[in-house]
Amino acid sequence: MIVRPATPDDLSVLLDCVCLIRKSPEMDVVSAR
Repeated sequence: MIVRPATPDDLSVLLDCVCLIRKSPEMDVVSAR
């Protein structure tokens, strides 16, 4: 795990990965915010 301040880009990438893995509508809503 990389220890460093998280950037909006990092968060969006993580959300995208979760969306692709889980295909969860809830995650889609979170990423849309």
